[in-house]
Amino acid sequence: MKVLRNLLILLIIAAIAVGAYFGANIYFQKQAVKQIDTMLKDNNLQNDVTYKSVKANLFSRSITVNSVKWYIKSKMNSNEDTYGYVQSKNVIIKGNLNKNYRIEANDLEYINLTPKISPQALNKVIMSAKQYIVTSHKGKDDSTQFDISIKDININTKIFKLTKNYNQQKFEEISKIVKFNNPINITMNYSLFPKKDRLKIRNYSINFINNFGLSYSGDIENININNIKKLTKQMQKQKNNFLIMVNLMSEIFKMKITELAINLDNYGIVERIIAEKAKKEGSTNDKVIDEILAKHKKTEKIYKPLKNFITLKSKRFSINVKNKYKKSLSELFADTQSKNKEQIFNDLEINYSN
Repeated sequence: MKVLRNLLILLIIAAIAVGAYFGANIYFQKQAVKQIDTMLKDNNLQNDVTYKSVKANLFSRSITVNSVKWYIKSKMNSNEDTYGYVQSKNVIIKGNLNKNYRIEANDLEYINLTPKISPQALNKVIMSAKQYIVTSHKGKDDSTQFDISIKDININTKIFKLTKNYNQQKFEEISKIVKFNNPINITMNYSLFPKKDRLKIRNYSINFINNFGLSYSGDIENININNIKKLTKQMQKQKNNFLIMVNLMSEIFKMKITELAINLDNYGIVERIIAEKAKKEGSTNDKVIDEILAKHKKTEKIYKPLKNFITLKSKRFSINVKNKYKKSLSELFADTQSKNKEQIFNDLEINYSN
């Protein structure tokens, strides 16, 4: 009798626990839907992003958004033309969208919805990506760190043949240099410091497999992040508002790019460019290289790094720019009207390396 009583107590406790879990999960799911809708509204995407359903898992603290479509529209056009949409079967969100979170989307596709490319290209997949991941982390100083990666982006080369100005011969010539069938990987790492009016680009890189790599990093000061966000939202709501556009451009030209580093990596494209140019001109690879270098012989800073790069002694060509006097974009633009190139280059302190 005692055993039965204890068993009954355990069953009651288990039933209460299960009921509490499901009750809490239902509440968590309602909060999840509210959080997603709020995020879309805050970013003025409530009319651009659709989804079929939301499933929340309290145990894993994750939200799965099913059948997501993000319509890409012209934000500057009052007609709001839709170019296409990005779709994913599901998007998994972990964490708090207002603080620290991780968003993962798999098997993405970009579908064309504009006849401008070609009527035959309507509703066709332009490109796809295997995975998209973004993580966000808020610091104590109100800073936000973002890390974004897009893996295995593949271009649908069949679309080229459907375009209005498609030229078979030119496409074949370009295809000998650029391997379009190879995937592209993109990585973005940056930090926002609203209180310091600063944007730190730690790394932005594009890796086109067996073609080339392009990456850059930099430091931007005097950038009013909150004001730019506010003006961008206003412009999305009030399209063709000239005053808002002027104010936004004014904020952009106040920015000071204090440091900038650009890297170009060769993964096979340089030798293919040189070989095709030599073939087309009935010349040799060495002669083509000599012709390119002859144009830069007087510029000592660039000559040696460029020579190492195009003769394949180094896979990387780097440009480093330091804004010594921390001039804004508007001040630098003014310099182009009043100073010669040599003076501008000295003020900016531009260096080349491998």
